[in-house]
Amino acid sequence: MSEHQNQSAETAKEDLEGLKKSPSGADVSASGPQSKFRKILAKVNAFWDSLDEKEPDPPPPPEKPLKESVQAFIERCRDREKRTVMLKEFGEWCRTMFFRGMVYFVLFALTIWGTIWALDFSENHRIKFFPPDEVVDYLTAEHETIEKAAYEMTPRAGKDDNISFDHFDAKLIETVKPIRIYSDEYGVYFMTSKGWYNGEHGIFIAKDEENMPPDINWGLIEGRIYTYAIFD
Repeated sequence: MSEHQNQSAETAKEDLEGLKKSPSGADVSASGPQSKFRKILAKVNAFWDSLDEKEPDPPPPPEKPLKESVQAFIERCRDREKRTVMLKEFGEWCRTMFFRGMVYFVLFALTIWGTIWALDFSENHRIKFFPPDEVVDYLTAEHETIEKAAYEMTPRAGKDDNISFDHFDAKLIETVKPIRIYSDEYGVYFMTSKGWYNGEHGIFIAKDEENMPPDINWGLIEGRIYTYAIFD
């Protein structure tokens, strides 16, 4: 009876050990509260370990095959045909860059020369709006006599495209040096210059200073005498 009980106890012990080794046995042994606490603790430890992990270093950049490029260049230099092609390509590149540089240089030189020529032309051919000081002084001093002579011309001749210099004092003609004198309903014009670049310049004696001709640039000298410019 005692042997049978012993055998039964050993058999039960063996069955219990086999149950623990089997998957179902693992579930049974891990089903307690202590096992759940261990699982939670393991997850917490795994989380903190993941925070302590360093970011992996970036992979090193791929090395440029400099050695291979130099080797290929040396091989091209050793090969006669490849060397000839390479020198031809280099010569064509040099010629192209040379001609481009010449074109840029010529354009730059032309730009500088054109700027200098334009400034010089403007300085030498530009007509000053106001006449020289001696002319202004004369017109200021004699403006009443000049206005009277011009006033006598405009009612009699009215619009005249070519007035004779003899109608005015020789001192006026000598000082102003007009190339043409003409009149219209606004007054008398002593034109001193005219050209495509500067337009028309001269001295204008107004019949009525309140009624000036249109399309004219004028500046008062004295009384009814003005310097004027007309640009077409």
